[in-house]
Amino acid sequence: MEKSEIEHYLRDIWVREFEKSEKLVVDEFDSNDIELLAKKEYVKIDDGFVNLTETGEHLGRSLVRKHRIAEKVVADLFLAEMDEMEELADQIEHVMSAEVEDNICRILGNPENCPHNNPIPKAEGGVSSGLNNEYSVPLVSCHSGES
Repeated sequence: MEKSEIEHYLRDIWVREFEKSEKLVVDEFDSNDIELLAKKEYVKIDDGFVNLTETGEHLGRSLVRKHRIAEKVVADLFLAEMDEMEELADQIEHVMSAEVEDNICRILGNPENCPHNNPIPKAEGGVSSGLNNEYSVPLVSCHSGES
């Protein structure tokens, strides 16, 4: 399984476990895929149920955040349609560094929701990276010639 496939699994499991409060049954997953995720210690399997480990939760949350930020960029700055937005966001999330993630959030004015109106998880620990201060102005609110 490729890295991007693992990341999609973790992102989807995180959404289902932490946002939708679903109980994930091991039989829902491809047995080889879920065994690999367990071997890498991203998930634990207990009594037929799948749950993210602390490492899996951390990575899954980060991937959801990056994906939703990427959706916001594609929708707001590239004015892409929803189907194209999803495809581009899937590509962007896998290459976005934490620094780029923080800068995008600052430029967009720290959006709270993605274009689907799902919440964008806060940065790890819910702490701003320090890029936001009283002198910061979101780029999207500036007009040509302003500084």
